[in-house]
Amino acid sequence: GGPTPWHTWISCEETDFGYSYECDPFTPGSQGIARPGLGRFRHEAAAVDPETSIVYLTEDESNGLLYRFRPDVAEDLSQGVLEALEILDPDGQGPIAPGQVRPVGWHVIPNPAPSSGLETRFQAGQASAFDRGEGIGYADGFCYFATTGDNRVWSLDLENDLIRIFYDASTSADPQLTNPDNLWTSPTGYVLVAEDAGNLEIVALTPSGAVKPIVRVTGQSGT
Repeated sequence: GGPTPWHTWISCEETDFGYSYECDPFTPGSQGIARPGLGRFRHEAAAVDPETSIVYLTEDESNGLLYRFRPDVAEDLSQGVLEALEILDPDGQGPIAPGQVRPVGWHVIPNPAPSSGLETRFQAGQASAFDRGEGIGYADGFCYFATTGDNRVWSLDLENDLIRIFYDASTSADPQLTNPDNLWTSPTGYVLVAEDAGNLEIVALTPSGAVKPIVRVTGQSGT
């Protein structure tokens, strides 16, 4: 899940047809309110644009999507529109590669909260698949999100609807980050990413593209 700018927490179910719940951590005994408009799928994380109240959501599937929920009213997640991202290819270059910047489009999910039948990610056939979406964070008009399956961290320019691969272990000159999972954006512009497997480091990706491991768990065989 993730925090909202209005001081609630979006708690996500990482299971088939999982819900997202909006919880108030300042109210004792609060168990949260289901927000079916945010979609029913294998949720991982959520990040909110404080300027628009739009929620960006990752999906932990090998063919998962990146979603956004546009609320009808700011700071109210009870009603709105759920959409899935497509990486556009106006110049016919094929799949996006590190170093490229591509425009994106958004496709409306007609039934964001199915009880059965066609799962959410299959309702937008043109949407782009991401290999196990994990952590996501907002910073200064950008969303950064990790995909574990291909060892990437992505950067999405929200104002201009542009996307690029911010980090790719297969092409990085310093590929110390693998199996990226949870993610946090710092006030100094660093993107901190925790590894799920690998050598269990938290790695800082700097605005200039440097890769800096800052802490490692040792003596731990699992994740």
